[in-house]
Amino acid sequence: MGQIVIDIPSNAKRRYVVTDSKRAEDLLTALDATATRVKNTPAKLTRQQLEDIRDHEAAVKNIDEMRRAGVSYTPDELRLELGISRNIFSTQRR
Repeated sequence: MGQIVIDIPSNAKRRYVVTDSKRAEDLLTALDATATRVKNTPAKLTRQQLEDIRDHEAAVKNIDEMRRAGVSYTPDELRLELGISRNIFSTQRR
């Protein structure tokens, strides 16, 4: 019998036993489609790890929306729209 661990952003604690192998496979498929899979992680994720996961999910969502809408911007267009100076993003080599 296998086991999965799911960390959620609330204090809810529940334990389930899934005896139907088809339902177990459906559950894993749903998790793979909607959750971020982490490997070799400590028992409890750090605040930074949780933030990184959320940032990744937001980036994927934004890329999907950009592809759906067919609208994208160049870095220069974003700088102009946001009123940001070009030198903020440049790297200096010495």
